[in-house]
Amino acid sequence: MDEQRKQAAELAQHVNQAVARLKIPELTIQLEALQGETLQNGFWDKAQQAQVIMQEISKLESRVKPWNDLQTNVAEINELLQLDDACLEVELNQQLHTATTTFNPLKEDQTGRAHV
Repeated sequence: MDEQRKQAAELAQHVNQAVARLKIPELTIQLEALQGETLQNGFWDKAQQAQVIMQEISKLESRVKPWNDLQTNVAEINELLQLDDACLEVELNQQLHTATTTFNPLKEDQTGRAHV
């Protein structure tokens, strides 16, 4: 499990660096603020403005959700590895592989430049 711990720690470091570099926390705050606007009375009264906001929400969700989900998954893997439970080794190996294969395409932005 030592090798898994090492891989998971490295993956967490790379994911956290990418999340910071891409400003995912700031984008998440912006997303939550826009989602809050949709709950305001009269939001839908201005259809064109509402449509623009909903498009921005959709864009932000597609940008931040994969990163937030990956960051959560990697943190959970690291926590479970700390239990040092041999019964979880196969499952954690699969989860680590899945997280790694999820990270690889995410680490490139829309222009194709590598972030990590």
